[in-house]
Amino acid sequence: MFKRFNICLYSTICLGLLFFSQSTSADDQEVTLTKSDYDQSSKTYTVSAQERSKGKKISSISVAIWSQEQGQDDLCWYTSSEKIDGKLSVQFNPANHGNRAGYYKTAVYVTYTDGSKVGQTLKDTKVKMQGPSITFSNSGLSLTATTLPPLGSKIKVAVWSDEHGQDDLSWYEADSSGNLLVPYANHKGYGDYHIDTYQEKDGKLIGIVSQTTTVDKPALKSKISKVSDTQYQVDLTKVPEHIESLCLAVWSRDKGQDDLKWYQAQKQTDGSYKILINLKSHHFSLGKYQVHIYGKSQLKAGLQGLGSDSFTVTNIANYGKPKVAVARKMAADQFAVEASETEQSKYIKALELAVWSEPDQSDLYWYQRQSADKGLWIINADLKKQANKAADYHVHAYVTYSDGSQEGFILPDQTLEKVSRIGSQKQPKITSYLDEINTYPVGQCTWGVKELAPWIPNYLGNAKTWAINASVLGFRIGNKPEVGAIAVWPNEGGGYGHVAYITDVENDQKIQVKESNYAGNQSIQNFRGWFNPSSTGLTYIYPD
Repeated sequence: MFKRFNICLYSTICLGLLFFSQSTSADDQEVTLTKSDYDQSSKTYTVSAQERSKGKKISSISVAIWSQEQGQDDLCWYTSSEKIDGKLSVQFNPANHGNRAGYYKTAVYVTYTDGSKVGQTLKDTKVKMQGPSITFSNSGLSLTATTLPPLGSKIKVAVWSDEHGQDDLSWYEADSSGNLLVPYANHKGYGDYHIDTYQEKDGKLIGIVSQTTTVDKPALKSKISKVSDTQYQVDLTKVPEHIESLCLAVWSRDKGQDDLKWYQAQKQTDGSYKILINLKSHHFSLGKYQVHIYGKSQLKAGLQGLGSDSFTVTNIANYGKPKVAVARKMAADQFAVEASETEQSKYIKALELAVWSEPDQSDLYWYQRQSADKGLWIINADLKKQANKAADYHVHAYVTYSDGSQEGFILPDQTLEKVSRIGSQKQPKITSYLDEINTYPVGQCTWGVKELAPWIPNYLGNAKTWAINASVLGFRIGNKPEVGAIAVWPNEGGGYGHVAYITDVENDQKIQVKESNYAGNQSIQNFRGWFNPSSTGLTYIYPD
């Protein structure tokens, strides 16, 4: 391979003086100079100097090439000193000249091994414009010119679809880099699109090339897979860029289309779409399900049918569980249990609550609820119905489903505190947080305290920050234990702190508490019995 050295000079050089002072007539030269035609595919042409059998030996050649449109402002030198079989060659590179079309001048200078030089101007070369490359983008056809027109000219493109003749013909002008966008919205229809490229100069259009590209009607690929007994997922791939959104119409064939539901597909980063079908939305029907795919395209108005698929549900063995929990305490002897359906749970028909404290269940009391309130099944329990005695009360909830089946849930024990040895428990003065649903993570110490003391607000942060944040909200804090107060250990819990609810106080060095997440146990209990808090650096938050 021969080596080429390209040197581009962007100042005007008077090549004529150099040429005439060092050239001889073509017949007297001892070298044969040739230039190939411009090759449209490789975008180049080759200039060569061939030694004659009885001529001088060539040392190097230098070739100056520039376009004639703007003088010599794009002049570039191409040099070579590598000889193969007595021949030296260089290749024109349009990128060195701004990728401009037009006529290019070529001046060749040969240096012999004896130091003499000759020069000759060759015939001008016409570099033709080529059609733009075409790619599909999110919003339209992206056209990029591979060759730019001569300076002072513009690229104009006419585009129209075959579907209705030229009723959607639109003109576009490329920017200075030869790029333009043909929006899908300007052309309604699928099939062949015609793209005619012109060079515009002095108000006249010169045809360059006619091209055709095809915008295919979407041929989406769908795949339906089972996620669980109650959920199926639809994956849609091979979605064209001009599709703006996809949705599904899904129904079971059990009772016609009485359970028809529309699902909006979610676009993924890889351009595919996903949809999750919940069988609960179709009454958990068994049998065949029809899935019809629709989409909105920038090329067509309205919703278009893009295909269909189906799947069959033969059996549903496992359902999701509803949400059942002690939602809040209204007072020391009252609390509420809430149940709500989820997307994978059965339909709830009734909620029952069993509450007792005695080992033999002699004080068992049942609560029942037969209707929902805005989607929630709520039972308010009152411990006064169990003789209002201080004890730990067990709470079991039973959900009856619409199909007649029943499921039980064991909820955290609820405690009715006994009278303090140094006085009755004080009622909170700050009551604005009493009706809050406990949002602390279930099983954590913060959750346990909120269950026992509903007057403490949510969002106090980790246990170590409770005393500071409660003080900012107006709660009184101190270092003396009281029944009904919150004990805060800021330095325990692996750096997160720890909190507990004080249930009994003998003196400053002897208290009892109830707490959760003590030694890894996430139920609410009295784990410690009597203990001395004075050496552990506690701070207390009081309700009054």
